Amino acid sequence: MSKSPTNARSRKRILLLLERLTDADGVSGDEDRVREVMERELRPVSDRLTVDSIGNLIAEAGPDGSPRVALFAHMDEVGLLVKHIRPDGYLAFEISGGIDSSILPSQWVRISTAKGVVKGVIGSAPGHLVGEGSEQRPDYRMMYIDIGVRSSKEALSTGVRVGDAVAYDRHLSASANGEFAFGKALDNRIGCLVMIEVFKACVASPRLSCRLLGVGTTMEETGALGARAAARALSPDVAIILDGIPAHDPLVPREISAGEVGRGPIISKVEGRNPNANAVPRWLFESAVQIAEKEGIPYQVDVNYFFDSDAGGINFSMPGTPIIPVYVPRQNSHSPAEIASLQDIENAIRLTTLLVRKLGSNEKLKKAG
Repeated sequence: MSKSPTNARSRKRILLLLERLTDADGVSGDEDRVREVMERELRPVSDRLTVDSIGNLIAEAGPDGSPRVALFAHMDEVGLLVKHIRPDGYLAFEISGGIDSSILPSQWVRISTAKGVVKGVIGSAPGHLVGEGSEQRPDYRMMYIDIGVRSSKEALSTGVRVGDAVAYDRHLSASANGEFAFGKALDNRIGCLVMIEVFKACVASPRLSCRLLGVGTTMEETGALGARAAARALSPDVAIILDGIPAHDPLVPREISAGEVGRGPIISKVEGRNPNANAVPRWLFESAVQIAEKEGIPYQVDVNYFFDSDAGGINFSMPGTPIIPVYVPRQNSHSPAEIASLQDIENAIRLTTLLVRKLGSNEKLKKAG
């Protein structure tokens, strides 16, 4: 199906912003570069923009008072951390977030140091030297990062230090038909993009009747620590979680996945286990579904006890806050080659924008505030 010039321009703009967000490395606890991109986008449309002590970015706009509607999108990505610099210059590393060790050998990486970015590659014992018939695949403790030096002194001269964050060295690409994006850190730069676009659209609308909070959170991949702090400080009347979620692919049965790429954003009704669980109140869930059906926005519904997000962190800090997640499905989760549909992203923006407008006039929330 051909797109109108306006839609084509809008998609190009979204793809360029997603590219800037994914190119900005942000392993948990090292989200500064991602926050800078988001701040450039949100500052011109915010009444107030602050960064708290744990690194959360908080943009505010709209009339003061209630209800306070918060958009949460975590800025961090899974990655690695330099654990030890060996005498021969190779780097041992630790994993930050949920990564399957089997995808790591031969991945190109970039290390964020005080002197700038240092590139390297992950090495492990070659299969033809491990031994015939060996079925054991090495875990990450049997791997190393090679930055092209051969002594610890030389490694230190590059600026590399223990604790430095390591991200996949992968640039965003679009599929040949322009419908899909491939790259690293789509979890959760997709959510960051959706939050930015929804915030801008709502602020531009004369119908904004709530105090809108756009929160870019830190350290979701290591326990939703940023969301816990932000929820306690902001006390929102309702929260919308914007994130990616693992989807069905040829090797993951639909019965255990969250949904399918290209079939619309996912409204997560129940997720996680205590203490990181969330269940969406019926009135809030039905509000989102009614909008999608009225406006012809494709959507999916998921219940998943094996996935958790910033929703659990908010519930942990501020129990009783109504929370609804709107997720974009993605394949190849937590890898350097995640895949998502640009149409799903566009529909997530549309659905969330309309939901914010509806929540702003919700009498239940006004009374609660």
